Amino acid sequence: MSSAWYYARDQKPIGPVSLAALKELFAKGELVPTNLVIQAGGKQWKSAGDMVELFPASIVAPIVETASIPATCNHAQAAFDTRHDVLSEAQVVPEAAFCVQCGMCSYNCPMGIDVRAHAWRGKPIRDSHCLTCSECVNRCPRGVLRFERIPLFVMK
Repeated sequence: MSSAWYYARDQKPIGPVSLAALKELFAKGELVPTNLVIQAGGKQWKSAGDMVELFPASIVAPIVETASIPATCNHAQAAFDTRHDVLSEAQVVPEAAFCVQCGMCSYNCPMGIDVRAHAWRGKPIRDSHCLTCSECVNRCPRGVLRFERIPLFVMK
């Protein structure tokens, strides 16, 4: 097989580029785990995050059991009493100023939500498909994401 690679940006193939060039793009943050890549002559595109050459296991956060979801978040008024409260009354909220757009949150979202885009905009994830499973929160290497209480009912 060839050592030439293609990657997709905005659903358009770019390349050919060398593996070294892909690594450089990753280092600059221009290639994230959710980008698709294919080796010249390959038959199927795959996520860049599946390439051990680009994303070795050492940079991927370890899988954390969901039982380890913290029962509190950063805000004193948003403390949760139980894990159930976290899962039923919380939304994922990003701290945009600290996000480096690595894409690990989106890559690890089992529902395919573009968490990185929410983080970039500093917007809470209010997608009805969000399971509040905590994968994005646990996998964020910079701790940019947190749970925050959703005001479901406002007393007047």
